Amino acid sequence: MRKGAFLLAGLGLLVTGCVSTQYTGTWQGTADASAEGFHFGGLTLGPDGGYTAYANYGGGTKGYTGTYEIEAGEDGHMLMLEDSGRSYVISRADGTLLIKDPQTGVETTLTRVEDD
Repeated sequence: MRKGAFLLAGLGLLVTGCVSTQYTGTWQGTADASAEGFHFGGLTLGPDGGYTAYANYGGGTKGYTGTYEIEAGEDGHMLMLEDSGRSYVISRADGTLLIKDPQTGVETTLTRVEDD
């Protein structure tokens, strides 16, 4: 019984680790910084679970740093920015990262700048 529990826990860590590595790196927002509403201007997801982000709010910019986790969610992978308490639905396609705020429905597309 214990071996099964440890194996299951280890498999969960392995799957979570594999999921997060597809998102690690530095991403740059494609929206104009003066655009209305909230959108990510840039995001770096480190392989150590740390992140740095900046968001544009219709002319203003705010920076964030902290830790993150990526888990499977109802709508896909969920990026949880633990220090801010915010979560986003994320997906990747052809060198882009799509981030959607599930509360507002606002989507931001970012392009890869570099791998970490």
